[in-house]
Amino acid sequence: MNMKQELFDGVAIEKVLDKIRSPRNNIGTYVQHTVTEDGDHLVDVTNGRIRLYTVELMDGDNLMPHRIQEIAERFRSRNMSL
Repeated sequence: MNMKQELFDGVAIEKVLDKIRSPRNNIGTYVQHTVTEDGDHLVDVTNGRIRLYTVELMDGDNLMPHRIQEIAERFRSRNMSL
C-alpha cells in the first residue's frame, strides 16, 4: 500500500462525498476506492463512480462551493448511457 492510500482512507473520502451530495443528492453510499497511477482516487459508490483528485481530498473541509459543484458534476451513475 502506498502513502496516498494510507493518507486518504474511506473516512476522508466520505467527508468529500458528504459535501458533494448537497448539489447532487443522488450520489450513493461509499463502497470502496482505488488509487490510480496519477494519485487520483476512483471512488465506487452504490450507484456509480466518481473521480476525486488528491488536492480535493487534501482540502476536505475547506472546499469552496464552486469546487464542490465541479466535483459533483464528475459523478457517473451506473444507470447513465456512456
